[in-house]
This record gives sequence, C-alpha cells and structure tokens, in this order.
Amino acid sequence: MAGARCAWLEERGLESWRDAVEGLVEECDNPAGDVWVLDCEEQGVVGRMLVQDVGPPWGWTDAERAQPAAHRAPATGEGSRAR
Repeated sequence: MAGARCAWLEERGLESWRDAVEGLVEECDNPAGDVWVLDCEEQGVVGRMLVQDVGPPWGWTDAERAQPAAHRAPATGEGSRAR
C-alpha cells in the first residue's frame, strides 16, 4: 500500500516519501504507537492514519489549542486507490 501511494504521487509529479517507506511500515506494526492501519476484508490494507493529542499550530486560536482533542493527520491513501 505504501509503495502504491508513492507511485501514485510520483505519477502526478508530486513529491514522494519513497525513501521512508520502511519506517512507515514499521510504525504500523507498533502496538504502542499512534498509527492506525485501515483495512478492508475484500481489499486488504487500504490506508493508514495518525491520531495525536497535539494538532498543527496553524488554523487554531489559543483557546482552541488549549482544549483537549484528538487530531487526525490525513490518511495515506486518501485521494488515491492502492492497486
């Protein structure tokens, strides 16, 4: 799935993180980590996402950043279909 996402990005002339694929896969195998694998019974792994208790500093007021919340980083696979 990670390799397919890299290919999808590269086919469109976008920057890929192909050099980091092994590390991304290892993150998905860490039960204490914050990376979640999205799978489908028919298609297998269809994406991954990151959920953290700290969000990006942009787009939030100081009061909003002070509130407890879970922040989801975009899932790998969004906007593409792994082949």
